[in-house]
Amino acid sequence: MSPVIEICIFPSSEGYRSDRILLDKAVVDAKGLLLSVILWGRFIACYLVIGWESLQHHQNLRDDKTLYGRLREGLKDCFSGPVHEVFHIQPQPDLDISPPPPPSLSAPVTELAFIVPKDSTPDEVARNKSSLVGLMNELVKVTSETPGSTSKGLWGASVDRKQENIVFMGGWQSAEI
Repeated sequence: MSPVIEICIFPSSEGYRSDRILLDKAVVDAKGLLLSVILWGRFIACYLVIGWESLQHHQNLRDDKTLYGRLREGLKDCFSGPVHEVFHIQPQPDLDISPPPPPSLSAPVTELAFIVPKDSTPDEVARNKSSLVGLMNELVKVTSETPGSTSKGLWGASVDRKQENIVFMGGWQSAEI
């Protein structure tokens, strides 16, 4: 089984924005928390990033009615509305999700770039996949050599969607870089 990273995007509550410990309390029983971060924009959103040993480990938590119920109850104080999106990616290259988290996820600033390929036929997807893998690996290489980068980035394709969305994660010393 390969590790996966879950990304949950939700509007954060005023309570969470003033006391970020709320999230830590909510996920204390859910092993594998890597990072939570608030991004400021047109609306205030929280990107909760969780590392799992496998997609099955995540499903096992969801199937545990008691533990999952406590998790959902704890998280409700962090949300100001419904979850916008949840998806899982397969990190490339393979990632050890055991603590400590990968440097790109423990950096002072973590960049998440979401890449959504245009609608394509299955034949076009197959032809372009090797090119995309090469481009993403080059992006990881270039960002790791960029002054101000804290680490080698990582990327992954979604594993639970019909269309393969791509997520890049990079770590930086500051948002200005």
